Amino acid sequence: MEKPHKIRLHVISPVHIGCDDTYEPTSFVIDTQRRRLIEFEPWSFLANLSEADKATFSRICSGDQLFPILKFIKQRYRASMGGNEVEIAPGLAAHYDKAMAASSSASNKEVVTHFVISRTAYSGETRLPFIPGSSVKGAMRTAYLNVASTRPVTDKGNLKALEQILLGGSFETDPFRMVKISDLMPIGDSIKKKVTYAINRRKDGNEARGPFQILETVTEGIFEGILNIDIPESKSGIKTPITLDALLSALRRFYTRELDRERKTLEGTGIVRINPEDLGRDGACPIRLGRHSGAEAMTLDKYRSIKIMQGRGEKKFLDHSTTVWLASDTAWSRTGTGLVPFGWASIQIKAIDDTKALWPRRSSVPLKRGFSESPTTDKPTEAPLSPPPPTAPEPTVWRGVLVRWNPGPQTLTTSHENKKAEVKIGADRTMVEESLHKRLFQKREAAKADVTVRPIGGNRFEI
Repeated sequence: MEKPHKIRLHVISPVHIGCDDTYEPTSFVIDTQRRRLIEFEPWSFLANLSEADKATFSRICSGDQLFPILKFIKQRYRASMGGNEVEIAPGLAAHYDKAMAASSSASNKEVVTHFVISRTAYSGETRLPFIPGSSVKGAMRTAYLNVASTRPVTDKGNLKALEQILLGGSFETDPFRMVKISDLMPIGDSIKKKVTYAINRRKDGNEARGPFQILETVTEGIFEGILNIDIPESKSGIKTPITLDALLSALRRFYTRELDRERKTLEGTGIVRINPEDLGRDGACPIRLGRHSGAEAMTLDKYRSIKIMQGRGEKKFLDHSTTVWLASDTAWSRTGTGLVPFGWASIQIKAIDDTKALWPRRSSVPLKRGFSESPTTDKPTEAPLSPPPPTAPEPTVWRGVLVRWNPGPQTLTTSHENKKAEVKIGADRTMVEESLHKRLFQKREAAKADVTVRPIGGNRFEI
């Protein structure tokens, strides 16, 4: 195995990486003056209601309309109930203000359309966003294949066969099996998030058909992770091993070309064009990842067949897309002013110095671009005698509590008497009774169960 390398990724334009999770309309309120979405714990909200309000809320919830529930939550929420805040687009704040002031109720469909917000990938423990290693690896693979596609290929119709020809192997002998990338975690306080609209525009700048989307995005920040490129054994059957130099060259060639193409396409439309200098500082390579990165950035240059919908079910296939998805502060825009392409970032890779700690000491100040290690002046001190290990707290059983499945961080959560418990289970569902699987994991509804928990501090417990 080659020495591991550190990856540092700088977000340049809004990045959204889906995690199959949303901000539900009944779990947040919006402070329209400060333009902040405040996500709160439902059980904390309920625990702070008076008995009269609980009775009123129960009566409202027994109906079949969502909007009265939203209005009640907005009226009763108090800052003392706590919550996590996210910046939102001005258009969303204005729409929320107007909806809450309306005397008539919106339909359930309108509530879902206007107030269900897709979350970007985040840690269930810290609630901070991260960049999945699989997303980075996928973007690297696309770049590498595009550079390799300059070689002559006979079978252009079968995309799977095309990949095998370009990489010189099938699944077992795919050289990218040797490339391993950890999830990239946020650095210090550098991360900024924003809930924004995604709107579709024609590449000539005119409005395109289709509804808007509401996405949580990372608009600024630095993420770090680890890259390993293993050296295949002689008997592995891998004919063309991946090298770091070849990978970086592919990233630089493909995404520089894609950025040039996008800049020429958007010229004169008023849409923001990403500055190439922002992507190449300190020897960094450009990269594009996440939702709405554009069909061209996810396909092979010489073999594209992009489906273009024509209306009334009609479609055609072209070697280029005719529209582009853009981040917007409003749900509709008659001009291109202020619209920003999704998914651009720059990436730096450097070898890890064995003589230094893997991660430098971090401060609460956002780190600057480039790799600059923070010098440490700590002098060695005598280690104090360790106290005896504390006795593990005794587990207890919460009977008949509601358990919920959160698909984004892949955690089970429950609450009891204003106390919260959770556990991350990933794909392993053996700890959950099989009779509850359909309700929890397929229907994604709360299920009643007896749950064994252990205190881990304050009002927090682990299942």
